[in-house]
Amino acid sequence: MALYSPRSYPESGDVLVASPSLLDPNFSQSLVYLCEVSEHGALGVILNRPLGRELPHPILNERQIPLHFGGPVQADHFHVMCFKGDPWRHSLQLMPTVEEEFQAGQLEDPHCRVRGFVGYAGWSAGQLEEEVDRRDWMWTAPDDIMLGQNPTPELWRLLSEGDMRWKDVRDFFPRDPERN
Repeated sequence: MALYSPRSYPESGDVLVASPSLLDPNFSQSLVYLCEVSEHGALGVILNRPLGRELPHPILNERQIPLHFGGPVQADHFHVMCFKGDPWRHSLQLMPTVEEEFQAGQLEDPHCRVRGFVGYAGWSAGQLEEEVDRRDWMWTAPDDIMLGQNPTPELWRLLSEGDMRWKDVRDFFPRDPERN
């Protein structure tokens, strides 16, 4: 069941919302950004599993980047990704490659969010479609609030219940809840 889309299955750029009945500890209550979906399978990263640590990145002049659990596949690998948020349209998109963004100087854009992910989520050909058919996943368009400084922990619950009232008040969410 899609939250916003009449399409049968999610596509690249969508965000999977774990069903409350999905009990796999790797994906329970998760929001997964789908980086790629093709006839060969799908891969993405879990957006709402911060590890509570930051790491310096050499290309970013040792700037600290937040580290997240991206998924159970290749959990011994570290991936750096750049997302561009649009607060006016409330959209979020993965930039093609981080290096191009560094070269273009776009990291100075306050809406560019660089994140580090340990591992990723992956599905073989047809596997994601089977899980969607089993109603393990719903999906929605990405929203810039999903990668905010401190995304509200209630966002998964609201999305999984189909409660979209949060969209009406998201402009009033605190930018840094710890300062309110």
